[in-house]
Amino acid sequence: MTFPRPAKISDMRRLCLPLVTTIRARGWWLSPLRSAGPVGRGISRVESCLRAVQTDLHCIVWLAVPAHCAGTASRSSMGGRAACVRWATGVGGGGEMHPRHVDVRFVGPDGVLLRKPWRTAIGELRLMECPMVRGFPLRRGRRLAPGWWWSATTSRLVGYGSAAMRDAVMMLDQDPQVAGMVSRPVEFVWNERGRIVTHAPDLAVAEAGGGIRLVDCPGSGGPSARLIGRARVVEAWAREAGWEHQFADTADPVVLANGRWLSVYRHPRCSVAIPTARLRGAFAQPTTLGEGALRLGDPIATLPAVYHGLWNGLLSMAWSRPLSEETLVSAVPAGRRKQAER
Repeated sequence: MTFPRPAKISDMRRLCLPLVTTIRARGWWLSPLRSAGPVGRGISRVESCLRAVQTDLHCIVWLAVPAHCAGTASRSSMGGRAACVRWATGVGGGGEMHPRHVDVRFVGPDGVLLRKPWRTAIGELRLMECPMVRGFPLRRGRRLAPGWWWSATTSRLVGYGSAAMRDAVMMLDQDPQVAGMVSRPVEFVWNERGRIVTHAPDLAVAEAGGGIRLVDCPGSGGPSARLIGRARVVEAWAREAGWEHQFADTADPVVLANGRWLSVYRHPRCSVAIPTARLRGAFAQPTTLGEGALRLGDPIATLPAVYHGLWNGLLSMAWSRPLSEETLVSAVPAGRRKQAER
């Protein structure tokens, strides 16, 4: 990359602005300026060498100038190159993998927003009872506005901020291994190179076995470098409490389409018309959806109960195939509720 000849230092800053804008647009952050030595004002020509070194933890970008542009001290100390600006991205925008101190924000039982050191808050956090610590912004241009999902698992509302998060909440709500979930119950706060960094995982999920998962829902484009960095900090500190962190998987479009259809019938009122034993009896042997619904009575009245049974795991089907009247459905034996094939 070659810059035109700058007339003065202000011109140099103006010429570097596109580079700075590009780096920031990619989610990178400016770390404190560390000059390797005095750089003379009489710079006649600057040839930048922009090199990105990508590792699994962070990405460091150096902006360097030839030795003839720097002072004598720089030439001797840097072996012919003077490092001018250091850019870094990674854990929330810095290069530090595990900050020494992390606070957590959460709403207490009395509705007051609290901020406490993470290790102190672990013992008093009732994660599944915490309301949202921070809402989801409404952004122009998005096809879906933030909203609420009624969870059949907890009979409570769960907030979502994007279509990807709504789909993740929907699939978790159908998963029999999930005992509860809440959106953004906590927000982690830490200091990184003199800058306050915060991150609130999109979801907290309680597993039937007693474990806790913090889930982020980045969408179909995958997580950004900044989100990956912040998630690593959260994962490292959550591990102290025995929790896990993960990014929500992008489900197959057919699985999502089936889930969206069946989720309409997730409320228990849809199963009132057909007793559970009778529903299992109609599908004791693998039977097509249409034939089984007809055995139970008028399909207009019985199909909601069949869909509810598919949603809550009383009945099973091949989720990887589009749902239709010809879909093979079978009853799951009592006491052995399992997740359907996907």
